Amino acid sequence: MITRARLVVLTLAVWAAAMSTGCSPKTPVDRAQSAYEGGDYPTALEKLEDAELAYADGRLGPEYELRYLAFRGLTNYRLWKETGDKGARRRGRPFVRRALERWESVPAAKAEGWLDEAVVKELQDAAKDVALGPPGEE
Repeated sequence: MITRARLVVLTLAVWAAAMSTGCSPKTPVDRAQSAYEGGDYPTALEKLEDAELAYADGRLGPEYELRYLAFRGLTNYRLWKETGDKGARRRGRPFVRRALERWESVPAAKAEGWLDEAVVKELQDAAKDVALGPPGEE
């Protein structure tokens, strides 16, 4: 029979092992990025929608806000490219624009590598492809 003290010690040991191997709980933005990178754009969009309120309330923090904007825009862009859904193109447009603006205006974003270079390039290509137009035009 396992005593309560042993159960607590066992639980802490399992938790410590999980933390040391990088199995910590992920945010919806992390899960969305993983789904996006795996080509599962509907799931990525679902996870980004889970993070939408936290983004709107300013609870994500600057790095996660940038990643939210980037992957929200890119996910809609990919859905448009795959399905031809012009609504996805329209919905992704402001997120792509805001992500690029944030990337350029927040020095820590580049200095600390908040986005991979490949993601930034993809954002730039998406911005050209969806013909973003001037700021304020959604």
